[in-house]
Amino acid sequence: MPIIQIEHLSKAFGCKKVLDDISLDVEKGDIYGVLGLSGAGKSTLVRCINGLETFDEGRILYKGEVLADSKKRIKRSKRRQIAMIFQDFNLLDQKTVFQNVKLSLDLIHKKDDAKVLECLRRVGLENKAKSYPSQLSGGQKQRVAIARALALDPEVILSDEATSALDPETTDSILDLLKELSAEKGLTIIMISHQMNAIERICNKVAIISEAKIVESGPLSSVFLKPKTSVAKSLIYSNHLKTVLDEEKGIRILFNGNEDEPLLANIVQECHILVSILFADTKVIDGKVYGQLIVKSPASKEEAAKLTSYLSLKGIEYEEVMSHGLE
Repeated sequence: MPIIQIEHLSKAFGCKKVLDDISLDVEKGDIYGVLGLSGAGKSTLVRCINGLETFDEGRILYKGEVLADSKKRIKRSKRRQIAMIFQDFNLLDQKTVFQNVKLSLDLIHKKDDAKVLECLRRVGLENKAKSYPSQLSGGQKQRVAIARALALDPEVILSDEATSALDPETTDSILDLLKELSAEKGLTIIMISHQMNAIERICNKVAIISEAKIVESGPLSSVFLKPKTSVAKSLIYSNHLKTVLDEEKGIRILFNGNEDEPLLANIVQECHILVSILFADTKVIDGKVYGQLIVKSPASKEEAAKLTSYLSLKGIEYEEVMSHGLE
């Protein structure tokens, strides 16, 4: 049974529909990315999950029980199992790091200073307990926010653009921390982002939202390897395909995570064919290489046939394409 189920959720602000029939199943232990451009509806979705927004249709279930529905019924006792980290950290400037983390326990009338220190230790900030937010870097502030979320021993963490205000190196360290916590504690993470590089670094599944609808969803490797919609292609490949010459005939070779041999070198050595690369985009997901390589189709029919026969023999997925059809 999914830990979070979103069923036919819709919401409008006035005449503008911001979520349109959204359905999503998140399994325990998933790091589920929700990817979309600004204004697509992804942040509204996460605010509906954590109860900051109501919605017009549908319902949200937690472990098979209704967490919230369109009749505005909310099971607040269950919401303690769902924590949130925000883009702007949401720390209180007048309180120390220790007090900011302790605040989540104060709200449920629980005193456990040892728990606060343990959470700070886990995010690498035990030596900053007496510091104030103004004395911290952006990455440290986000670590405090993560420690505050951990203090309640949640089963689910919602991350709303938690790394978009950080520099690339700090972003990677925060993403790596979240992935480690998910593995250690069995945490389920729903990560809202407009950055494909953040999603691909730690997520195992992804849903792409465009104009209030989910246009594609599934395992990250599958969606990345074969994006079907123009929105997905734009987000995943960042429009790099448009750099390819418009009328060039090519062969699109797909990497599905199983290839560990030097493909191009083997083609040159075994087929005696020189190949020109028109475009390449690969990503490492869960330690495996996924992506695509587009090479110029050999000019002679004999060499083209030899190349495609070789790829078929090796069990490598490919398709013949014209570059203007790749965008």
